[in-house]
Amino acid sequence: MLRSWVGGVSVAALVLAMTGCTNDAGTEDGEHTSLASVMGWDSDGGEDTWEDDQRAIEEAVAACMRDEGWEYIPVDTSVQFSEYSDEDELERLGREGFGITYYTLYGDSDAYVDDWVDPNEDYIASLDGAEMEAYYASLYGSEEEIEATQTLEIDPETGEEYYISEGYGTGCQGEAYELIEGDGAAQSEEMWDALDVYYEELEQRAQADPRVQAAEEDWVQCISDAGHDFDSQEQLWEDGWNDIQTRHDEILGDDYYRDPFEGMTDAQIEDFMSSATQEELEEMWDVTVELTADQEAQLEALLEEEASLAVADFECSNAMWTELEDTYAELEEQFVLEHQDELNALAAQFGTNDEP
Repeated sequence: MLRSWVGGVSVAALVLAMTGCTNDAGTEDGEHTSLASVMGWDSDGGEDTWEDDQRAIEEAVAACMRDEGWEYIPVDTSVQFSEYSDEDELERLGREGFGITYYTLYGDSDAYVDDWVDPNEDYIASLDGAEMEAYYASLYGSEEEIEATQTLEIDPETGEEYYISEGYGTGCQGEAYELIEGDGAAQSEEMWDALDVYYEELEQRAQADPRVQAAEEDWVQCISDAGHDFDSQEQLWEDGWNDIQTRHDEILGDDYYRDPFEGMTDAQIEDFMSSATQEELEEMWDVTVELTADQEAQLEALLEEEASLAVADFECSNAMWTELEDTYAELEEQFVLEHQDELNALAAQFGTNDEP
């Protein structure tokens, strides 16, 4: 079961997210034809395919980093997801909420729960400032390389600026993903622009379907029964999540978010980063602002409210996913069959499906 962790989305849009979770294109074993299957994004290697790919990617990253002159131990990402159940997620949400307030209260204490350890952290800590900067440039790409992959976009409704990144990224990590996952064509903005037309039409169908509308009403009632008043999931994320973040920031005040480079010129910052030792870097960044007793009390109360909302969203969303799963499979298959030739042409154009 999946939880709805994407902010600002409608019920229909959440239903559309199931596109990426479907399986084989055929129906011999009961699976439905999906946008993902037509585009060639479905796994055909069984349950272990994702973990196998991640292991191969990490091995490729390690080989690339060695070629660049660094040490790198492949990260075992499977331990972060193995045997993780709905009950585990509910426990985490009940403790941490959305993560807004919890980290401020417990991020630097023994109460913070994070069992995963980067096997490379000791080696990274042994590097001085200039070496560390070069290490990360090799791993993720330099600022110039990263910027070259980004395109500035402006939301026509809000005027908000944001960047779209193409491909799998830069540096050894980007190279490894491209090596294992493909040439990156499926990550291009051009391809997503072409597919947007189909996603939007499918979403409109979902929004108009009375079964989806009924599921949205059930979600609203579920959230209300849990003590929260929202007309839609979109409103929960736009108003509820943002309200918690705003109140969290107001409790902390402006002094909490001190810029460690305040008052320094770009040249001074660059000089410091190129020559600083690990101890100096830690001293620069690890500035702890002690919370007052009043702030802690306010944040604890806010965390309780945040956790209640996060748990309610998870439980109500899971119920909605269950209710809509068969409905969406039916809507999606009908839609894909109607547009089969067009989608096949797109898959061929962008090389996402090698099937004849």
